[in-house]
This record gives sequence, C-alpha cells and structure tokens, in this order.
Amino acid sequence: MSTLAWWIRVDAGNGHTFEYWHIRPLVAVGDHVTVNETILGHILREEQHVHLTEYENGRVANPLAAGHIGPYTDRTAPEVATISFRSSDTGRDLLPNFVRGSVEFVALAYDKPTMPVPGIWHNLPTTPALLTWRIQRWTGKVVVHEHVAFDHRSTVPPNSAFWNTYARGTYQNMSVFMPHYSYLQAGCFLFKLTPQLYDTRTIRGGVYDLVVTATDIRGNSSSRSQRFTVHNRAGWIGG
Repeated sequence: MSTLAWWIRVDAGNGHTFEYWHIRPLVAVGDHVTVNETILGHILREEQHVHLTEYENGRVANPLAAGHIGPYTDRTAPEVATISFRSSDTGRDLLPNFVRGSVEFVALAYDKPTMPVPGIWHNLPTTPALLTWRIQRWTGKVVVHEHVAFDHRSTVPPNSAFWNTYARGTYQNMSVFMPHYSYLQAGCFLFKLTPQLYDTRTIRGGVYDLVVTATDIRGNSSSRSQRFTVHNRAGWIGG
C-alpha cells in the first residue's frame, strides 16, 4: 500500500490495484490492509466523496463490470435526453428540418446511480457505459446500421481522445472553471456520435430518424429518436 497527499493506492495482487482519492489516510506506506477490516482513512470534509479507480495490469478497468466489485445490481436505465445537429464542433445547433452537407451529431445522455447517494452528491448524473446510433427512414427502414459512438464498459478513453468522445459544452458535476466553482450543479455530458463530421450526402435526400440508444454496465437501455430532413439538392435554401 502507498499514499501520496490525499489519495491512497492499494495493491491487491494479481495485477489489481485500487486508488482512493479525496481521503485523509489512516495507514502508512508499506502497511498491509485487510478487506472489510482495515479503515484506510476518512473522506475529506470539503469533498464529501471518494474517487475510486481500479487498474488491471496497469490499465484502467470498470469496477462495476462482471467479475470486479460485487455484488452489484442495477435495474435503472440510462437516458438519452436530447439529440441535436451542429454545423461544426463549435458551431450552433441546426434546425433538424433542414440538414445538409457535413454535420455533427450530438447526444445529451446520462445515467443515475442505482443506489442512494448521501450528501451533496445525491442524484447527480453519471455517463452511460455504451452509446450507439443508427439512421432509419421515417417508415422504419434502416439505412445506416447500428454504430458504436463510445464503449466504456471495460475501460475509459485516454485523455488525448477526450474531444473525440465528448462534444463542446460538456462539463462534470460541480465543475471547476478557473476561479469559478459550480457548487451543487449537475454535469452535462454531450457525446459526439461520430469522431468526424457526418456527410449527409452519403444518404438520399428525405426524412429520417436518428435513433440513439444508451446502455449501462448491466445491459439496461433506453432510446430516443430525432426526426430530421436532408436537403442536399442544389437550389434549396435554408438554415
């Protein structure tokens, strides 16, 4: 076991390591700890929560995945709150009834903890584990089959891939921007459905539904669809 500042790392053997952040240690480097017996430390009063990270052979693992921390039961489904279209990564939202050229598909999605969370972190959102999308005609015929936007069921993306996963406007729970601290404010998780802009010229002009499905680590899921109209024919004017 090792400690540094306000976090603790516990080596559980067999390549498994656990880190606990925002904790005031009660153990020292080199101590042996026992599950369900050793008190590692106290949560910092000003933080009121602990960040837990599990590593498997040096790679971040999802502690809620099967075979990891348990028992864990989740019967609540994540939600896709909104679906929007943007002209660029930093562009404004487009009217869904006039979409043309290359656009960015953005989905606002979140999950909620399955167990009650005490204190100031009560009911704040988390992200789904899996987000997929497809495009179908308004009649239901699928024209672009299911694609995976992101899959966090086993690990998390590297920091270098952050803006390939999340869209502009994303921020965490109680986010900190320079001197500004959004105390008690829920986060906003906006996801890019494709790492690059989607070229609507690859499908014929017409009316479609963009269907997005959010799934958690236990397979609970829900979907939302957004109807949009592709107008790539010359002579059409809109915005």
